[in-house]
Amino acid sequence: MTASALHPAAANPPAEVLAHVRHLDEEIALQLRHAVQLVEQVAFQVVRCAAGLHARGEQVARLATGEHAMSAGEAGALRRELDADVASLLEAGQYHDILRQVVDRALLAQGSRHELVESLVHRLQCGADTGSLASSARALLERYRVVEAQHRNPLQARPSSVEFF
Repeated sequence: MTASALHPAAANPPAEVLAHVRHLDEEIALQLRHAVQLVEQVAFQVVRCAAGLHARGEQVARLATGEHAMSAGEAGALRRELDADVASLLEAGQYHDILRQVVDRALLAQGSRHELVESLVHRLQCGADTGSLASSARALLERYRVVEAQHRNPLQARPSSVEFF
């Protein structure tokens, strides 16, 4: 059996290019969906922390006005809760950079994809050979996969840690 019988696109370079481009589009879309899910999770975390800070701020205000007394143990607990909320907000702040990195990698891959498809269209219009574009498309998809493999899925980040994606 020939390669073209096993993989019909292999006998048709334009179809092979478009198949690789479609796979690239699917993988980019998946990474962007993960990034959006991360932003949703971080937004929930920020809202929860803001509510906690607001409640603790009210406690501090009652203490400042003398309306409420607090034991040393309660004060220590309040301080730890405030520290945890502030740390969570600072942690959430790092995710804008993670999102930017995911989007930057997607834009770079999409730019290369655009150039490849333009070249395919131009060669087809001119009747030029498109065979080399199939290997270029395959290489583009593989480069994207290699680059993404070097970065963890942002949804797998551990809470309360600083990680680079």
